[in-house]
Amino acid sequence: APFERTITADETKQLRKRAPARNEKQIGDIYLMTSLTKEAQLHYYECIEQSKSTADWAW
Repeated sequence: APFERTITADETKQLRKRAPARNEKQIGDIYLMTSLTKEAQLHYYECIEQSKSTADWAW
Protein backbone atom coordinates (compact mmCIF):
# COMPACT_ATOMS: atom_id res chain seq x y z
CA ALA A 1 0.00 0.00 0.00
CA PRO A 2 1.26 3.52 -0.67
CA PHE A 3 1.01 4.59 2.97
CA GLU A 4 3.11 1.79 4.41
CA ARG A 5 6.69 2.55 5.30
CA THR A 6 9.47 0.96 7.25
CA ILE A 7 10.00 2.18 10.81
CA THR A 8 13.62 2.72 11.77
CA ALA A 9 15.22 1.55 15.01
CA ASP A 10 15.33 5.13 16.30
CA GLU A 11 11.62 5.57 15.65
CA THR A 12 10.89 2.31 17.45
CA LYS A 13 12.81 3.51 20.52
CA GLN A 14 10.93 6.81 20.44
CA LEU A 15 7.57 5.06 20.22
CA ARG A 16 8.44 2.77 23.13
CA LYS A 17 9.35 5.78 25.27
CA ARG A 18 6.08 7.50 24.40
CA ALA A 19 3.81 4.48 24.90
CA PRO A 20 3.24 4.82 28.68
CA ALA A 21 2.02 8.42 28.36
CA ARG A 22 -0.24 7.53 25.46
CA ASN A 23 -1.68 4.65 27.47
CA GLU A 24 -2.41 7.04 30.36
CA LYS A 25 -4.30 9.29 27.95
CA GLN A 26 -6.38 6.40 26.65
CA ILE A 27 -7.20 5.30 30.20
CA GLY A 28 -8.22 8.88 30.96
CA ASP A 29 -10.47 8.85 27.89
CA ILE A 30 -12.18 5.68 29.10
CA TYR A 31 -12.75 7.15 32.56
CA LEU A 32 -14.15 10.32 31.01
CA MET A 33 -16.55 8.35 28.79
CA THR A 34 -17.82 6.56 31.90
CA SER A 35 -18.35 9.89 33.71
CA LEU A 36 -15.53 9.33 36.21
CA THR A 37 -14.08 12.79 35.75
CA LYS A 38 -11.80 12.88 38.80
CA GLU A 39 -10.07 9.66 37.78
CA ALA A 40 -9.85 10.86 34.18
CA GLN A 41 -8.23 14.09 35.32
CA LEU A 42 -5.57 12.19 37.28
CA HIS A 43 -4.67 10.12 34.23
CA TYR A 44 -4.61 13.19 31.99
CA TYR A 45 -2.23 14.97 34.37
CA GLU A 46 0.01 11.90 34.42
CA CYS A 47 -0.10 11.80 30.62
CA ILE A 48 0.92 15.45 30.42
CA GLU A 49 3.89 14.97 32.74
CA GLN A 50 5.09 11.86 30.93
CA SER A 51 4.62 13.53 27.54
CA LYS A 52 6.77 16.46 28.61
CA SER A 53 9.63 14.16 29.56
CA THR A 54 9.58 12.45 26.14
CA ALA A 55 8.88 15.61 24.09
CA ASP A 56 5.63 14.12 22.79
CA TRP A 57 3.78 17.38 22.15
CA ALA A 58 1.09 15.85 19.94
CA TRP A 59 -0.45 14.16 22.99
